[in-house]
Amino acid sequence: MKIILFRLTDLILKSKIKKAVQGEFEIQDASSADEVENILHESSESIVVCDLETVGPQLDALLMRCRKKGTRVVGFYPHIRGDIRALALAKGVDDIIPRSALERTLKIIADDQARKAI
Repeated sequence: MKIILFRLTDLILKSKIKKAVQGEFEIQDASSADEVENILHESSESIVVCDLETVGPQLDALLMRCRKKGTRVVGFYPHIRGDIRALALAKGVDDIIPRSALERTLKIIADDQARKAI
């Protein structure tokens, strides 16, 4: 199973995510919704992770492509930005997590998704 990091530029956070999943899942970067769609064609089971604070208008395109494939989208946000959380809820992001809980929660979500795929 792949974890696709959509437009995630924070190298420290990427490193923490890789450490959290400890080689159990393949990590792949994507910088556009089209790139995500291409990766989803290659891999039947994936999770897309995006920074809700920086994804901006590309969120709609990302969600549209992920919904076509039934791919789970995990968005994270700074805990003080409740407006971002509310927008993500309204748009239908599957899992919305405060940034401080991302590493811990992403591992749980990925394990759950992998079990469902079996």
